Amino acid sequence: MNQRTPFENTACSVARTLNIIGEWWTLLILRDIFYEIRRFSLLRDHLGISRKILTNRLTTLINNNIIRRKKYQENPVRYEYVLTHAGRDLFPIVIAILGWGDKWIHKNEDIPIQLFDDRNKIIDPLLINRNTREPIVYGKVHINLGSPVHEEEWNALMEVVNKSKTEKT
Repeated sequence: MNQRTPFENTACSVARTLNIIGEWWTLLILRDIFYEIRRFSLLRDHLGISRKILTNRLTTLINNNIIRRKKYQENPVRYEYVLTHAGRDLFPIVIAILGWGDKWIHKNEDIPIQLFDDRNKIIDPLLINRNTREPIVYGKVHINLGSPVHEEEWNALMEVVNKSKTEKT
């Protein structure tokens, strides 16, 4: 069994997010829910995932308010899984991963799934800065301390960053 370091007490938002959605089955489950495959048996069959792993991943998503259970049948009681607002906010992340795979794995040829908007126009995913509406591009984004609550972690990060810069020269 794989052991991994839990990140729930880490200040880093990337690490804490990966603590919730970082298992590869989790992103595939979310992808399927985005595609409107919402029932346990359909998720299990489509993904080829074990009942135990699917149950564990769904429980993690429920406990972190990413999905919720919604009853769709009374006798026997059955549920489907629907996205919360937090879950819907993960949609662009999954679409960005899909876009990366289309570009770098499929070379934009014979891609498995094509996305379209409400006007039937092809979607080409792009992450933009909400404030400026400009693309977010590596090399043009810089970091700074967010909340002073995390000053100790920031100082430790800057120590490593500065050491890395001095080793390059």
